[in-house]
Amino acid sequence: MSRTIVVKTPLNTYDISIESNWLDLDSIIGGRKCLIVTDETVYTHYESLLSSRDCVILPSGEETKSFKYYLRLIDALQERRFNRSSLLIAFGGGVIGDLTGFVASTYMRGISLVQIPTTLLSMVDSSVGGKVAINHPNAKNLIGSFYQPEAVYVDLAFLKTLEPKVLSDGMAEVIKYGLGFDSKLFSILEKLSLETLLLPENEQTLTDIVARCCELKAQIVGEDERDTAERQLLNLGHTVGHAIEQHYLYKRYTHGAAVAIGMNVKSQLAKYQGRLTEEEYRRIDNLLLQFELPHNIEVTEDWPEILKAVHLDKKSTLDAINWVQVDSVGHCSLKEITFEELIKSVMEIVTL
Repeated sequence: MSRTIVVKTPLNTYDISIESNWLDLDSIIGGRKCLIVTDETVYTHYESLLSSRDCVILPSGEETKSFKYYLRLIDALQERRFNRSSLLIAFGGGVIGDLTGFVASTYMRGISLVQIPTTLLSMVDSSVGGKVAINHPNAKNLIGSFYQPEAVYVDLAFLKTLEPKVLSDGMAEVIKYGLGFDSKLFSILEKLSLETLLLPENEQTLTDIVARCCELKAQIVGEDERDTAERQLLNLGHTVGHAIEQHYLYKRYTHGAAVAIGMNVKSQLAKYQGRLTEEEYRRIDNLLLQFELPHNIEVTEDWPEILKAVHLDKKSTLDAINWVQVDSVGHCSLKEITFEELIKSVMEIVTL
């Protein structure tokens, strides 16, 4: 069942190791001075594994990805007299991975980082590729850098502890890879559901799904590490999704739920503009339903205010943005459009 995906960038090469029930912290740490960063929820599940280690346990939730907790971790490293030969381990989901990665990238201008993702979302997306960041009150991931880990260790057994809502959240990113890049992956997902994903008989399928998502991201990151061209395609659903998260102060919608809404908006636009047939759109719509993901915000009157936040998207220029559009199931592309065009076209869809 084990798989290894190699990520190659101009300056770094590292492995994503995927297996189940295999994690060995001693071999990962290798005698180095090490600090493990995790959150309260993850620590509750893995206290027996982590209690004998030097850990910082942070509150769970998107609010932790902030300057407040960034400084707390910097203080913790300084108190322990960490240096460039020390190791920082992110043991958790996307919030912990992003925050810890940003700390690793800035403490002493960079110390060793290992990502051990514990959620599906972080396994297939946020732990891979070196994007690390914290949020600003006005925009998600506004303060960040590019910093590759020395390795990513994926233990699929961790998924068994996830609540259905958290598993659903991760499936939004998995669906993104199928919708935007791989029609075969999309078809595989159509045969599953939130209830069947973790069944023993689907273990090999799950391993293949996670590995395929990592392969796709590794390939794109290798070609465009700094997110100036092709890597922007990985933001399918994220321009609208991040705006939703920011508008509701990261409390009403999880990242996956917001991205799912963003993908549905783009799929509706593709149907409306003639790139998708009604049948193709229904496949996308039904797949989101199968994994219990939302299609729209609860209060549609909020859309005008939400869309104001797209000006802070990192794919934007002075008056335009590289908009990731759906062309077909398994293919997406970048199109530069003005903010005025974007807001007008989205409002036409969400108010139908």
